[in-house]
Amino acid sequence: MLTAHALIPSMVNTGHLPEATQKLRIPLTMFAALLFAAGAVVLILGINAQLDVRAIWDRVFI
Repeated sequence: MLTAHALIPSMVNTGHLPEATQKLRIPLTMFAALLFAAGAVVLILGINAQLDVRAIWDRVFI
């Protein structure tokens, strides 16, 4: 998200990147949203697994 919404527009304005680079902002934003969703799923699955372990053993860290 930082690359798509801060670095690319700034570098285009200063002339370090061509104007066509602005087209990368939408795919980069979608990729960041996909990574955020994947991270949320991994976090939820990890919490769920920890709760399952706690149901079997009373101490998680043996």
